[in-house]
Amino acid sequence: MIKDNGYYLTAPNPYIDYVAGDNIRTGIFHSAYMFQENGIVKFGSKETKDGTVAFRKEDFENSLTGTYVLRKDFLELVFDENKKWEVRIIFKINGDQLENVKSNSGGGIGQIYQFQKW
Repeated sequence: MIKDNGYYLTAPNPYIDYVAGDNIRTGIFHSAYMFQENGIVKFGSKETKDGTVAFRKEDFENSLTGTYVLRKDFLELVFDENKKWEVRIIFKINGDQLENVKSNSGGGIGQIYQFQKW
């Protein structure tokens, strides 16, 4: 079962961005999924400097929107369906966690998202 009274948040992901020459930008990237009862999923992200983050419903208002389908203990997400850059992700549902087990985007496999209540 997927929960819709909060969001699923991945572990913080530190990054270093070499903007131009000696310009270096650092931070911590956070990504999250919010599921709605009607089969709609929203993907949101934030950057911080200290690793602490909280999402609100408003943070997902203008975020990337896709669809999801439950298949037993698995959850299939589709973004940009029927477009050449369509993204499909399959998660294994483990209680309050989602584990990315398959993706055609090449990234994120193995990432775990933990449920956070509003």
